[in-house]
Amino acid sequence: MVRVSQQVARRLDACALTTSALGYQSLALQVRALSRAFVADLSHRGVALPGLIQAAVTTTEPALVTLYRISGDARDTARFIRRNRLRHPLFVPGGERVEVPGG
Repeated sequence: MVRVSQQVARRLDACALTTSALGYQSLALQVRALSRAFVADLSHRGVALPGLIQAAVTTTEPALVTLYRISGDARDTARFIRRNRLRHPLFVPGGERVEVPGG
């Protein structure tokens, strides 16, 4: 969530700079205010979301095994694979950090 917030904030800041360079300072200030409000809102609401469990995978193993080992439940393997952008579900590379919704 922090990564997404930072990416969106950077893009909004770039838009504000571009808008300002084109001579629309008032609009640029509004875009900058939007960026700050977005980051503050996401930080505030993020506290209320269910926590994420982050874990390091020490050896290469199947996603199903990794999910079960971390959470004790492997029913939502497809979501786990999408969330962690795993290229192949049979191989969660060792040394990687993965995220599992913590309920």
